[in-house]
Amino acid sequence: MNNESPPTDQAPKAVWPYSPLVWAAVCWVIGLMLGSRHDEPAAWLAGAVATLGIGGVLCFCRHHRTAIGLVGASVVCAAAVWWSLDAGRDGVWGLKPSTTSRLVRIEGVVEGDIFRRTQASGSMGRFDYRGPATKFIVRADRVCDEQGWRDARVGVLVDVSDYDGRVHPGDRVRCIGWLASFRQAANPGEGDFAQMMRRQGVVGRLAIKARGNCQIIEEADHPLTRARNVLIRGATMTLDYGMPDQASQTNALLHTLLLGDRRQQLGDLDEAFRDAGLAHLLAISGLHLGILVAGTWWLASWFTGRPRWAAIVAIATVLLYITIVPPRVPILRAAVMTVVGCWAMTLGHRISAVAAMALAGMALLIWRPSDVFSAGFQLSFTVVAGLVIFAGPIAARWFKDPLLDRFGTGSLTLRRYGLDYLAVTITAWSVSLPLVAYHFHAISPAGLVMALVMLPVMAVVLWLGYFKMLLTAVWPGGGAVVGVMLHTAGEWTGELVETAARTPGAAITVAQPSALWAVATMAVVAALLAGWFRRRWIAGMISVLICVVWIAGPTIAQRQAGAEAALRVNMFAVGDGSCFLLRSGDQTMMFDCGSSNYFDITSVAIGPALRTLGVKRIDTLVLSHPDTDHFSGTLELVDRFEVGRVITTQAFYDEADERPWTAARFLLDELEQRGKSAERVAAGWQMTLGEAEVEAIWPPGNRRFERNNDASLVLLIRAGRRRVLLCGDAQHEAITSMLQAGVDVKADVLELPHHGSFIDVSPQWLTAVSPEVAMQSSGFARLRYDPWPPYLAGITRCVTARHGMVEVRIQPDGTLQIWRFLDDMEPVASPNIK
Repeated sequence: MNNESPPTDQAPKAVWPYSPLVWAAVCWVIGLMLGSRHDEPAAWLAGAVATLGIGGVLCFCRHHRTAIGLVGASVVCAAAVWWSLDAGRDGVWGLKPSTTSRLVRIEGVVEGDIFRRTQASGSMGRFDYRGPATKFIVRADRVCDEQGWRDARVGVLVDVSDYDGRVHPGDRVRCIGWLASFRQAANPGEGDFAQMMRRQGVVGRLAIKARGNCQIIEEADHPLTRARNVLIRGATMTLDYGMPDQASQTNALLHTLLLGDRRQQLGDLDEAFRDAGLAHLLAISGLHLGILVAGTWWLASWFTGRPRWAAIVAIATVLLYITIVPPRVPILRAAVMTVVGCWAMTLGHRISAVAAMALAGMALLIWRPSDVFSAGFQLSFTVVAGLVIFAGPIAARWFKDPLLDRFGTGSLTLRRYGLDYLAVTITAWSVSLPLVAYHFHAISPAGLVMALVMLPVMAVVLWLGYFKMLLTAVWPGGGAVVGVMLHTAGEWTGELVETAARTPGAAITVAQPSALWAVATMAVVAALLAGWFRRRWIAGMISVLICVVWIAGPTIAQRQAGAEAALRVNMFAVGDGSCFLLRSGDQTMMFDCGSSNYFDITSVAIGPALRTLGVKRIDTLVLSHPDTDHFSGTLELVDRFEVGRVITTQAFYDEADERPWTAARFLLDELEQRGKSAERVAAGWQMTLGEAEVEAIWPPGNRRFERNNDASLVLLIRAGRRRVLLCGDAQHEAITSMLQAGVDVKADVLELPHHGSFIDVSPQWLTAVSPEVAMQSSGFARLRYDPWPPYLAGITRCVTARHGMVEVRIQPDGTLQIWRFLDDMEPVASPNIK
């Protein structure tokens, strides 16, 4: 008989906790934000001293409330001063990279993890000509350039074009290489790696061609550094021992989940986690630490029967764990909160979760004030605050809901645990939604359901993984047996996430919301979770509707922008490569899809851009010729988007047949396995694309070429009384032959052939085409020695290296409009409108 009974006390309400620590933390955050906008340390310092002095006087006079407010204002001013001091201390100085590379020497200490790549990511990564690479951050204190040696304080990402196993964190190194600034996000929806590096004080990338140009001056000699390196290597070895297929994506996933080690490539799994709304699981955070500590606490309590001993074991586990995994904000926040709480318990005291969270936030923001603007910091603390404030009261309200009795009584304990689990999941998803939309421009409806499913799965994988590592250290044979089970669990986890990512509507891309929208939506979510709208349901519905319309309106407007155009041509920024998207009516065509810089270009840039533009299907994919920088992203595109048919030339098949070891053969075979065998076309081929007409004017079907570039497919598109010419890599033989044959190449919009390469017949070609707009898809290397400007006078030139993604719109009346992602918020008309 079940003797359990529900608690008789009234369900608690969400309480907005107050404590001096919370008040101080809130004021500190406000001060950092104000200091970032108004960098006037002298004024802020004066304000801090004045408000603190007046507050002390008022406190002495027993005006406590006013005194507390003034003390809070003093904390705000102190935080603003600290922001200014930190910007001066950790702000980079002594070295300023530019978009053009220059030779530089640096000396400094290796910091953080070492990333060693044996193969480029992406399906075509095996054909990367660049070979292995080693990357690490150096905190340089001496630099040498054209001005000679001098002191500096600057972070540099060192990129060695070789596998280098000599370097370890804490080593002092001297490097010589070519320094350039980071490429900023150049396509809509693309992650901003440059901004992420700037937040860490890293100003640029130092490219080193040979590892001999990186010398180790002094190996890490600090005992703690050496101990950490030994622990990391030991953890990696115990995880790898006995694991089947150590080069697989499953093994890479396990390294990521268990150790935060991203040195192995996740490939398609990385994007699948993002699409399923589970990307946060790939970053070691409080969830991982919580699962580990929960298991450790349970074991320690079972063995000792004493909570104090369990708390001591938990503290030791946390300290060991943060030594092994990368020290990022979510894990440090969770570690501080756990250690503070457990330490208080060993002393016989209790500290509230909110106070512990405030203490952790203050400590982290004193250490790195710039984290106040990072997505990781905001999400980490917002979610935890939401769980602490709302999850318990929500579960208590549901527990007492009479509707639950209709589903049977069952075990009240199981019901309590089930409702707690549901309340935690819904609360975490709800409070994170506005910040995820603000920072990542996406909303994942599937994330809520997947979070419910994935938490027990994650617990099994993590507990099994850490048990395997511990068992391997004492009994390698037993660890190998557990490793097989762990590998199977990892495979099932990956398959589950990939299935969720393929679900329609798994991730919805939205337009960039404003900070005001994020704050307002967060307030509405908080009111909903607190139950404020329970008796004000009309106000609740209106508030939710306002938030939805507020973000949906710009999103729909962004996706419908230009829908009335006869033709839209998007030139994506893919570095040294090519990818054009053509849209007319409800049909889409892509001309090439590749890059020589990023073999996972679809994951990095093209895929996010397509989702942001609202493109879900590519009706026709055209591959101009068999050079990898024009098709390296094709397989990921076919796997992640609906692709109707693939078009290429006979030259592509000739390359594959004559050189079966090349990427061309691999691509055609993989496309055939996916049921997308490429059709062969030649000059004279035509098709209709919405309101536009597409015609291939090169190459002839019965001609062989000495170079693949001259066999490039050249397309002429007619729309709105305008003509667009896409040339691929057509070079001397192709251009000369078309000019001599009298092919009508006149066009209003021209893709400069071969990424803007200038050859002897380029002036004649430009004269024959006579464009108003010249589009060039290339990296900065093509602009170092640029002979085009004298010939492009009076022509609007758009280069992806400078302007990012470029969109050209042709209206039905022939009007040309141009958008440049890095320059323009509003359309720029062509010099010749009609």
